[in-house]
Amino acid sequence: LSKATLGSSTGCLTIDVIIDMLEKHFSLKMASRLPVVAIYTIYQLLLKNVKMYQDKRLLPLKGHTISDRHTGYADIEVCDANEKPFEMVEVKHKIPIDKTMILDVLNKIKDTAVKRYFILTTAERNFKGSKKNIFSLVYEIKAKYNKDLIPNGIIPSLKYYLRLVPDLREFLEKYTENLSNEFRQGTDIKEFHIIQWQEITR
Repeated sequence: LSKATLGSSTGCLTIDVIIDMLEKHFSLKMASRLPVVAIYTIYQLLLKNVKMYQDKRLLPLKGHTISDRHTGYADIEVCDANEKPFEMVEVKHKIPIDKTMILDVLNKIKDTAVKRYFILTTAERNFKGSKKNIFSLVYEIKAKYNKDLIPNGIIPSLKYYLRLVPDLREFLEKYTENLSNEFRQGTDIKEFHIIQWQEITR
C-alpha cells in the first residue's frame, strides 16, 4: 500500500471526510491497533508542525502483545530533549473510561517524570459512570500530584489534532505508510485491514 494507491476520492479533503474514513476503518473486526496507528500518525505530524513538540522525540510503536513492563508507560510515548518522558497516550478500543482506569494510570506514573497522560477511547459512550466524578478525580490528581490526566474520546481528539495538520493529505499518506509498516512487522494489523483501507480511500 503506497501513496499511489490513495484514490481520487481523497482529492478534496476535509477533517470530516477523514474522520468518516477512520471510523469505518476502526469498525472492522480485530481493529484495536488501528486507532493506535492513527494517533501515532498524528503525533508524527505534530512533532513536525507544532512548536511545543519540535524538540521532542516520538518513540517507536511497540507490539500490543508485549507486557507493560517492556512497553513503558503507554501505547504512544513522547520524550523531551533530555530523553525524559514528556507526554503519553493510552488508547482503549470500545472500552469506556472509568475512575478505575484513571487510578491505574496514576499508580503507573505518580513517581515518574511523566506530566501529561492522555487516555483515549473509541467507545461511542466515552465514559462509564459519572463523567463529573471522573473529572473531579482528574482535578484532584492535578492538585495533589501535578499530573495532567486527560480522558477523552478518540474521535473528538482526532478532530482537534487534525486542525493542527497543515496538509490533510499528508496525514492519509502517513497513516497508509504506517499501516503497511505495521503489517510487515507482524503486529495486530492484518491483510484485510490493508485491503479495506484501500477500499475506503478509493
